[in-house]
Amino acid sequence: MIKFRTFTSKLEGQLAAQLLNENGIRTELRGAKEYVSHLLGSDLGTFDLLIEENKVKEAEALLKQDLRIAHLPEENRVRPQLYFKKAVLYSIFAIFLFPIIFNYYSLMSLKEFLKVEPNASRRIRVSILIILLQIPSFYTLYFMTEAMLKAFKELPV
Repeated sequence: MIKFRTFTSKLEGQLAAQLLNENGIRTELRGAKEYVSHLLGSDLGTFDLLIEENKVKEAEALLKQDLRIAHLPEENRVRPQLYFKKAVLYSIFAIFLFPIIFNYYSLMSLKEFLKVEPNASRRIRVSILIILLQIPSFYTLYFMTEAMLKAFKELPV
């Protein structure tokens, strides 16, 4: 089995796998949902469709014929909006939940967004937005740390 295509939605991967299975091509869909998908109930993630090595041309022809799947992006073509939404969402989560963890994932999503977004001015605007969204969580983290240090100093020894 070889990697044939990568999908950013489990449903899209399942549609392609079902079509190929119905036409006698064994498939296996591997991947995992993104952490945010579990929180929001969506099926976004990275899902690799594996097929038999000698069936690649037949599989490509079948997918091109099927209208449900023909419009889906080719392998490794990822929509920049996906990374933008994740970067913003992680920044917002960082304000209320685990600042260090979510800020890290927000910046990693921004990094991926910058790799796939072709528009330079949009890359700059989104970068500024994401960095500004980091500020409230660092502010919260600073005051939480100050409060904890103060509480520790007041503990009897």
